[in-house]
Amino acid sequence: MRYFLLFLISINILYADGVMRCEDYKQISKDITGRSPPLNMMIQTIKEYRFPEKISKKDEAFKKLSGIESLVEKRVDLVVLWNSSGDYSNLSNKLHKVNIDSCAIGLDSIYSYVEGYRTLGKIMNKEDRANELSSYIDEKLKSIKEIKKSIPVQKRSSVYYARSTNGLESDCEDSVHSEVIGLVGATNPVKCNKIKNMHVNIDLEKLLLLNPDVIITANKHFFKKVFKENKYRYLKAVKEKRVYLIPTRPINWIDNPPSFFKILGALWLGQKLYPDHYKYDLENEKKYFFKLFLQQGAL
Repeated sequence: MRYFLLFLISINILYADGVMRCEDYKQISKDITGRSPPLNMMIQTIKEYRFPEKISKKDEAFKKLSGIESLVEKRVDLVVLWNSSGDYSNLSNKLHKVNIDSCAIGLDSIYSYVEGYRTLGKIMNKEDRANELSSYIDEKLKSIKEIKKSIPVQKRSSVYYARSTNGLESDCEDSVHSEVIGLVGATNPVKCNKIKNMHVNIDLEKLLLLNPDVIITANKHFFKKVFKENKYRYLKAVKEKRVYLIPTRPINWIDNPPSFFKILGALWLGQKLYPDHYKYDLENEKKYFFKLFLQQGAL
């Protein structure tokens, strides 16, 4: 029985594919990097890196994991793994062969960032800084949750996330990419059953049937033509001028990549949808966020 319990404990510190969870990683990393841009953005906020005015996923500080040879040359000692498909084991095994540690962290929801920041803070020996960022996200999530409760169900908007130039690519209701919609008290009309993290394509007829109250997009080409082309004129969101362009400075506030910016995106979208409930000065919120996370401006 004792050996069985030890076996269960050992399983509990691993993901299903055998990779250690970061919360169970007990060493201090001197040179840490992330598997994906959202992770590297997160790591840089803990380091108090001054972010550029426009973030590119190709920037050295944020880009996807480079080749393993490059990691060895840079003397990276820990790679933090996360991506929406969750395929970690193959890369982890390759890193192990060159004596680079790896651990996996879940960032499938903005709620994950609360513990995620605390976990990385311990690994990076920067707990005070990480806890400050974690506490901000936690506080905002609690505030948003309370505001959401105050919005009558019958007054909640349906919000369609248009990703492409024709507006016909979107994300499923439970996708990590469209989380902000439900977070602020709206509904995503794109139902995909068990499909969660994938983009989906629909046709115009389907979009007309969905007929959302609001459309959000970061695609400037679609935003320009949605009010001009006749094929969109029957959409409720178009008729009521409720198609909104997602802020993308210094990076998309909602998605692409899904990141800690979701908090700012939630404040923006909440105010667009329910201004009588989300009562705050968005510009002040933005300035505080930019200083705290990006080292831009002054608190």
